[in-house]
Amino acid sequence: MATPSVQLPVRKKKQRKTQPTAYLFLLPALITIGILSIGPIIYTVVISFTNYDSGAHFFNWNFIGFQNYYNVLFGQWGQYFLPSILWTFVFAILTTALNYFLGLIMAVLLNNKHMKESVFYRGILIIPWAVPALASQLAWSGMLDYSRGNINQLLHMIGIGAVPWLIDPFWAKVA
Repeated sequence: MATPSVQLPVRKKKQRKTQPTAYLFLLPALITIGILSIGPIIYTVVISFTNYDSGAHFFNWNFIGFQNYYNVLFGQWGQYFLPSILWTFVFAILTTALNYFLGLIMAVLLNNKHMKESVFYRGILIIPWAVPALASQLAWSGMLDYSRGNINQLLHMIGIGAVPWLIDPFWAKVA
């Protein structure tokens, strides 16, 4: 007895329409990224072609071309720069490989069902993850304290009364 085969309808993938308003919403973030990250990069490249000195007046510099790059690679700083770049690459490769292999070995050991202490060691490995959150919570609790907190003292100095940050439910949500 043959059963009839049922063929499901094939759905066509919908093409997403690109809406211009989506780009308008992204524009403030893109402008901020441009100003805060791309701007300093361009500024650094520009001053690398000048005789800019951070101790001198801000606009007291002249264009000198590739002289700074020549000095760093072949001139007076070359004997220090090239070995330090080489050591930086060696250090980055070695520490990355060491971290990877140590993490892999620890993961294999902690996953071993025959090791009795694996639960204890897992608990110890959580400490670096948990301590920063605990320290942050304690610091914010101290700063938001009603009577001795730094934030309420600052508000008192500018003429605003103390806010019950951690006492009142509304202000606790704000904090």
